[in-house]
Amino acid sequence: MRNWLSNLNNALFYLKRFHDGKGGKLGAFWRLKNILERYPTYSRLDQVLTLLGELNVADNNLDEAAAYYQRIIKDFPASQYLGEASRHSL
Repeated sequence: MRNWLSNLNNALFYLKRFHDGKGGKLGAFWRLKNILERYPTYSRLDQVLTLLGELNVADNNLDEAAAYYQRIIKDFPASQYLGEASRHSL
């Protein structure tokens, strides 16, 4: 449990740096991807998928972003991120 929490905290740190214009996007991507692959039952996986989608949109990887958003729609129909996922999954 401690491992995924550490990965998530690191990913959020890098995301903040990215949003502040200081880089860090790649670090956030790989840490979030690690959580997705290693901890498939993580209770906030819908948030991880949303963040991965946002990073791919920022890089103009729209097909890959859509795949993350479609997974939210399919696997997390009650997610607070469903609206955002629906807008980007087309």
